[in-house]
Parts: sequence; structure tokens; C-alpha cells
Amino acid sequence: MAADLSRYGTQMLFKPLGESGQARVLAGRVCVIGLGALGSGAADILARAGVGHLRLVDRDSVETGDLQRQLLYEERDAGAPKADAALRRLRGVNSGIRIEAENADVSRSNVERILSGMHVVVDGTDNFETRFLINDACLKLRIPWVYGGCAGSCGTVAVFRPGKGPCLRCVLDAPPPKEFSPTCHTVGLLASASAAVSAWEAVEALKMLSGRDEAVLQGLHSFDVWTRQWHPAATTRRPDCPACVQGRYDYLTG
Repeated sequence: MAADLSRYGTQMLFKPLGESGQARVLAGRVCVIGLGALGSGAADILARAGVGHLRLVDRDSVETGDLQRQLLYEERDAGAPKADAALRRLRGVNSGIRIEAENADVSRSNVERILSGMHVVVDGTDNFETRFLINDACLKLRIPWVYGGCAGSCGTVAVFRPGKGPCLRCVLDAPPPKEFSPTCHTVGLLASASAAVSAWEAVEALKMLSGRDEAVLQGLHSFDVWTRQWHPAATTRRPDCPACVQGRYDYLTG
């Protein structure tokens, strides 16, 4: 049965997307790994935008303390697996798309299966070890992915596309020491910052799904919603990168 495009009418009025772009979005497949503040926000936007197939992956359960920043959930979801709660909510948002949930800890033993068949991966994780694993798997499977991070009032976004620029290991060769990696558990987090990052991640995914590659983010961009500071940083492919140049997937192989 043909998809009903009328519900996306306002979105299709945006000329860079249009009806042809929307049709491609409806045929798109996105995996969101991590359904906390970033992943749940991005998944919400992507479901409403009409991404045809969403795969939602998380290992944790909703806690009342999450509700300050994880805008997809409600008090009644406390104690429920995040993937199941997100699935229930998003099926009520858009019943015309396919949504599947997996309660899993992403590891080298399952990441390729989880990402198999996806067109774009959205990072909603909160640790670099998993991000480096995603980077390796996406390089091997030739899947572009959107990186996102936030802490305090700050956020960072980047897009990594195999064969079309640098990968995460070109930018950062190894996970930074924990004392140099602030998290929401060490410095707090404003929901405004995570909402901004998740919205940006979602729009980069929509650009790639709709074929608007010329508009995809270049470089790594950081910002502070409190001080209004902006820090764009150019990124280039490292000629000696062990992952995207040498084809060595250290995190995927353990």
C-alpha cells in the first residue's frame, strides 16, 4: 500500500526536501543506538519526519531522573526498558512506519547484525568505547553515521561517511581519559543542549536519506547554548588512519 504523503505536507513544502525527498525518507532505514537524551530525541523527530524503518537499540531502563532531559518518556515509563518505552510511544506518533526495538548492549559480537541493512546510524550513546565500535562497524558495512555528544550546556555534532571523508579515528585515535570526558553525571546537562544536538543529528540523517549530500555537515561542530559560543573545527582524513585508510578495525575485532 502506498504511503500517505499528506501528513508530511508541511515538511514537503520545504523546497530542499520536497515530495521526491520525502519519498526517499519513507524508504529510508535508520538505526538509533542509545535512547537517552540524544537518541530518544532524534528518534522522535525521525519518526515524525516519516523515516520508513527505525531500529531502536538500548540496554537501559527509564528512571524518573531521566525525564528532565529525555523528552520522549513519561512518568509511567519509569522502570520500563527504554527501547520498549520508545517503541510504544513512537508507534503512537506514526503508525505508518516500521519501528523495531532491541534491548541490547551493543558489542563487537552483535553490532554488525544490528546495523545490517541500515542506511544511516545515529549515535545516542554516552561513551567513546561504543562510538569507536560503531565507527569500525560502519566503515566495514559502508554505512554513514552521525556522531553526537553533550554535557552541561555544550553539544557536539559530526557526520562520518565511509569513503567521503575522515572517520572518528582520524579525529580521535583512542577514547580520551575519563577525566577529560565530562558527562551528564559529572557536570550535569541542560535539556536545551541535548535537544539541540538531537535535532541536529536528525536533520543530518534526513539530508543523507533524501539524497541531499551537498548539504551534509562538514567537520566537527561544538556549541554552548548557555554562552552562545560556536566552535567549528575542520576535520581531514588522516593518511595513516588505522581504520578508514588501513582497514584495521581494532574495536570491532576486540
